[in-house]
Amino acid sequence: REKLPCSELWIVPDQLSAPVNHMKHHTSVGIVTAALIVVLAWLLSDRRVPPLPGASREEREAWRGLASKASAQVSAHDEEAFRRCGRLLVQGVLPAATVEELLLPDLASISTPWWASWFLPHIGGRFSAVRYGVSLYSRAARNFWSFGPASELASRLLGSNGSEESVVLLADVYYAVAGASSGLPFHTDSATSFCLAPPEVAGLSFWLALDDVSPESGGGLEVCDAPLHSAPNGQLSPSCETYTLRRGDAIIFSRHAPHRTVPWQESGVPRVRRALVGRLVPESTQLHQRTTPPALVATNGFDGPYLCRHGLSVGALLNHSACFVPLGVGVAEVVAEVVEKRIMSPLIPLLQYWFATSSLPTPRLHLTQSVALSMTLTVELLVAHMWWRWRKWIGRRRVPDLAQLLAACAACSLITHPCVWFWASVVFASASRLLREGVVEVLITVVEGLILHVLMRCDWDVGVLGSLTLSVAMNVSSVVFGFALCSVVDVVGGVFSLSTSLVSWCLGVMLLIRLEGVL
Repeated sequence: REKLPCSELWIVPDQLSAPVNHMKHHTSVGIVTAALIVVLAWLLSDRRVPPLPGASREEREAWRGLASKASAQVSAHDEEAFRRCGRLLVQGVLPAATVEELLLPDLASISTPWWASWFLPHIGGRFSAVRYGVSLYSRAARNFWSFGPASELASRLLGSNGSEESVVLLADVYYAVAGASSGLPFHTDSATSFCLAPPEVAGLSFWLALDDVSPESGGGLEVCDAPLHSAPNGQLSPSCETYTLRRGDAIIFSRHAPHRTVPWQESGVPRVRRALVGRLVPESTQLHQRTTPPALVATNGFDGPYLCRHGLSVGALLNHSACFVPLGVGVAEVVAEVVEKRIMSPLIPLLQYWFATSSLPTPRLHLTQSVALSMTLTVELLVAHMWWRWRKWIGRRRVPDLAQLLAACAACSLITHPCVWFWASVVFASASRLLREGVVEVLITVVEGLILHVLMRCDWDVGVLGSLTLSVAMNVSSVVFGFALCSVVDVVGGVFSLSTSLVSWCLGVMLLIRLEGVL
């Protein structure tokens, strides 16, 4: 080793502190960036819902007794009237004391999820609280749907010719309407709350009142006639009714029935109307679409079963997934609550909806060969620079000179890039995308890796594999950048340019010649 002059051994404190402060700055930026990445990954990751403890024998028997009493109130005439007009009021489905003792302790503390409160302010204008998928988290709600009156009444009303039809809980929701909230105007649930079921399948909503409401006070529900198996023609039925409800009463109505929240009449009285609502369909129902449309998540705040990772394909039976549990005595007991459910992050469909409905005009880019070459050089040299910094950070003794490394990487891109355009635009212009784009990317990746190994073999100790790794990182980054650019910009591709190719090859050869100590 060459001995340094004594003058070069002295270290001035000011010269020492500058690199230290620079390192601290980069460390802080790295920590903040890493924290942001972790938070973003957490926000976009699936939520895991652990299984609820099973219902005890005493709980099942108590709910069965209540189901038998409620079912006895519905006659054959009531069933026929429901199939004709699509709505039915059943008083005293649950005693008020049962609602207060079993349901309200679990449901009264429900609030709107944070993401809906933050990103969907219109939800707060409709309801003081709304939560979809209540039965995923509440044992009381789960037991009510599985063993209570809803499943037995729905089985009778969805059956035909006196037979009963086992049902599946598509989704459930908790609504709370206070004096300052408006609820919803006239609408039907067929294309929204029943979006995962085919339109021709009969479905009903079971609306359980958790508070007393009357037409005089407002806050209740107004429902219009609609046949069970067909949608109305777009006009409201002339026969609509606003119901007087006591705690524990239930309104059952078709998925096609127009209904609305009745505006509050007593403006100065601090009151709240709460309801537990279930969407029930026959157990033979098949999945209509794999995912809930993002627009419904953005407009209604859909969550729970609507975003559940059910693993079904279109046309599969809903009851083959743990996300949609079959109900009823003798059925719900055998559905073991041992499967952990995964719920998609609602931020994903919200982002999809916001991008799809963005009013910003889509910019257009005419991608000539020269523009593509400049973008490729920018991306790949940035990756090479990051790779060099990483090698230096991990303490490798033989780290190449940065300028020589960047020059070598630029020479590789300048030499191979025109070959890609010639391959794709001239030789295989009418071939399949795999041959036109995929094969040539693999070939140039190998070629660039070998060139890098030859050029830099004296300045680093990574070997052929390391050179190929750097080449793969650069080319994959440029390809990913290209796909990302095409997703946000309307890209109009150019043609092979001989003049651009000649300039590119000349620059590449010049860099090879100027690399000191390489050739």
